[in-house]
Amino acid sequence: ELKCGYAVTGIASPNRIYRNRDAKPEDVLLLTKPLGTGLISTGIKRNSTPPQVAAAGIRWMLQLNRAASQELHDFDVHAVTDVTGYGLLGHAFEVARASGVTLRIEHKRVPLIDGVWPLAEAGLFPGGQDANRRLLADKVRWNDTPLLWQKILLDPQTSGGLLISLPAAEAGMLQQKLQQRGLSAAEIGSVHKVEDFYLDVR
Repeated sequence: ELKCGYAVTGIASPNRIYRNRDAKPEDVLLLTKPLGTGLISTGIKRNSTPPQVAAAGIRWMLQLNRAASQELHDFDVHAVTDVTGYGLLGHAFEVARASGVTLRIEHKRVPLIDGVWPLAEAGLFPGGQDANRRLLADKVRWNDTPLLWQKILLDPQTSGGLLISLPAAEAGMLQQKLQQRGLSAAEIGSVHKVEDFYLDVR
């Protein structure tokens, strides 16, 4: 006998729901939190994360996406997804596939939590990073992206930020609004007509 359980955790107005499937060519991509929580968490488990880096990671994990999402209502946002267990590229792939586009990610523009780079150099990646790489093996064109950066972009995140696709003409104003609220808002890439790969990392 099949049994299903459900939990109602909130109420949403139908005209204020953002989907991950309507990104459009010429859109800009914004990211509202830096990457690194997977590395920090793994380092904590192995007693290898410095206390100040752990504290920084916890501060970012405690920051809800509510404030960032509230700022979106005044803009023509086309697609949004949160960045969690599949890493930045895993969730970017979901947007690209659902929207029928290619997302171009400029890896040098992706922000990292302070102190994360040495953890990456020490190889403190969670096992989910390998799983994410296998999942996206034929979905990403890496160009000349260094291997360490590839791993960081595939690093599973805990309580990651929002990846937002919106018109280039509105991106600067949204960045300003988010920054005025003390939030991160990095422009990390752009949306293009679909190519041979869903993700183009440069």
